[in-house]
Amino acid sequence: MGQNDARARIRWLAVGILCLLLLLASAAGCARSSQDDKTVQKSARRDISVGTGGTGGVYQVVGTAIANLINEKLSYVRATPEPAPVLTQTARFLNSGEFTIGLVSSDVMAFARQGTYTFAGEKLPNLRTLLAGHEVGMAYVVLEDSPIKSLADLRGRKVGCTSPGISLPLQELLKLYGIKPEEVTITYITFAQQVEALKNRTIDMAVLSAYPRASALMDLTESTRVRFISADEDKMEKFVKKHPYWKPREIPANTYKGQTRPYAGAPGQYLLVGVNASADPQLVYDITRVIVENNDYLAKAHPAGKEYTLEQVKKYLEMGQITAPFHPGAAKLLREKGVQIPENLVE
Repeated sequence: MGQNDARARIRWLAVGILCLLLLLASAAGCARSSQDDKTVQKSARRDISVGTGGTGGVYQVVGTAIANLINEKLSYVRATPEPAPVLTQTARFLNSGEFTIGLVSSDVMAFARQGTYTFAGEKLPNLRTLLAGHEVGMAYVVLEDSPIKSLADLRGRKVGCTSPGISLPLQELLKLYGIKPEEVTITYITFAQQVEALKNRTIDMAVLSAYPRASALMDLTESTRVRFISADEDKMEKFVKKHPYWKPREIPANTYKGQTRPYAGAPGQYLLVGVNASADPQLVYDITRVIVENNDYLAKAHPAGKEYTLEQVKKYLEMGQITAPFHPGAAKLLREKGVQIPENLVE
């Protein structure tokens, strides 16, 4: 019996050692599996570019805030804000996929897809809508001592604009005054550069983003006495009837120093968050979700950010300002949130 007991103990000890070895091997395998999962997760990270806007403008502030929000809320995405000084450039980069998402106005989106105006002979078919953005109020600004009292006085003058897309509404408006495009010299420079050019009198009028409140115009009015030039009411009425994409947005009185009256004398814009058509639907769904669910984050960055809401999407749909179909990923999220999107606006 003693020998049998000894043999039994040896067998049990062998079994125990074998179990221990199997356990260690399993633990090592799990560790490798966990490390492999981390490697896969890291390799699956999405790097995207977010087209913002030119220096000194609201687009740059809001676009950068959107990129920061994406980075904070979506662990698998690394978003980099990319300034684009003109909306036409943003549209082209969105179409090519260089920008995954970007801020672009409804008029530029329409003209780019149609191949009209500044996109004459060039159609950009890969533009889609992710979300409605903020309504933009523009302003025509001159120095207080300028001889320009009306848009009728612009013949032979120099005007600053950020892009052909911004100068186009002005040129269309001036036609109602009998002023041809070639009779006004347009200088394409950023908002911040327009401020300096106006101060230095190298331009006679600046076309500036004005509402929601813009830093370039704030800097100008804090340091320099200026006047806001308004289109005549009858001219603006005819203009808006022909060009619904450019309805003015009223700038409340005292938004800027010295601006004692409400101002709605310049064509405005309706901003969209555009997206490349081939962007991954789940990625687009997630980005749309974090924007509409974290509106307060954008509002803290700039007052314009509070307009990136579901209600704004509904408003744009009613006004016909969604000028490119929604990306399927965005449409899915918006419909889940209760937004009624017609089938012809999803592609």
